[in-house]
Amino acid sequence: MVEKFLSKIINKAIELQASDIHISVNNKIAFRTDTGLEQVDDFGVLGIKETKSLSESLFDKLLDSSRDYLKKELYEKYHTGFGFKYEKLKFRVNISTFLGGYYIVMRKNTAEPIPLESLGFNSITLSALETVQKKHSGLFLVVGQTGSGKSTTLAGVIKAINEKQEKNIITLEDPIEYEHLSKKSVVVQKELGRDLISFNEGLRSALREDPDIILVGEIRDMETLNLALKAAETGHLVLSTLHTDNSISTLQRIIAMSPAGTEEFVRSRLADSLIGVIAQKLIRTSDNKRTLIWDILMQNTATANNIKDNSINQIKASLDTIPMSQSYNKTLEQLYRDNKIDMKDALKYSSDKESLARALNS
Repeated sequence: MVEKFLSKIINKAIELQASDIHISVNNKIAFRTDTGLEQVDDFGVLGIKETKSLSESLFDKLLDSSRDYLKKELYEKYHTGFGFKYEKLKFRVNISTFLGGYYIVMRKNTAEPIPLESLGFNSITLSALETVQKKHSGLFLVVGQTGSGKSTTLAGVIKAINEKQEKNIITLEDPIEYEHLSKKSVVVQKELGRDLISFNEGLRSALREDPDIILVGEIRDMETLNLALKAAETGHLVLSTLHTDNSISTLQRIIAMSPAGTEEFVRSRLADSLIGVIAQKLIRTSDNKRTLIWDILMQNTATANNIKDNSINQIKASLDTIPMSQSYNKTLEQLYRDNKIDMKDALKYSSDKESLARALNS
């Protein structure tokens, strides 16, 4: 019965072309669509019992080892997350305690990675991402808030490498959102809770497994950062994410993570290892469409020297002049001139409205 109920909920999401499903105690089930968060009457108002039954049904889709780990995490931390497959779709699930039951949010993805060319990047940024794919070593970061498409972009990079190069690719994910079938490359996807207890322990193991490329789901602490830099320094291409707003704040965040007295050393390591940073946001336009905006910094000799000298503001001031790099404002300006957003939208999402207004009116 519960499994059929869950299937009906998922099919409703497919019918509404919803990106997210919200299930919680004392509420109707709601679906995130292009027009907003839509509550539906089809399933009534759910109680504690229903949310607990649905959570158990979701846990039942996991391997025993994953199930035990994640249930323990839910009990100890009051929240947990994982992924599961439903037909050709992949769902990322977060379960948290709420009013004696649970608040369940399910985000829908296609199980198949999406080509980078389909994500909305311009030709310059696609060239930058192609440059990343050709690197034999170094650190490349995709940053942004939850739901900004970081995992989708990284999956696109892995997909392109997998199709064109003979590499050993190891991914450490929380949870696995896109499935990569080995093609020219061998792709081994490991999931937190199922195959590893933490990203740093997963990294330690991966470094002993003859990798060419390591994807780390998220750099959450200094230990993971240190291991990621070590991997990049020792001849591996490392891809990862951070919850930062833009490329410049990412550099500042990494340096700020450093223990007191080690900042200069970390800046030197970052300057030598960093390939680049792309920051992403999914914005909603005035016609209720979602559009990707981004800024990107691709490392060169000048930016490496700026990082070593702790002159991050100089990078910010010259971002639009660095090859294959561009600011959020430059992206917004281009989208406006391509008639993909209007001036109101462009200015709404700019952190430097005055400069953008001058550019748009010139």
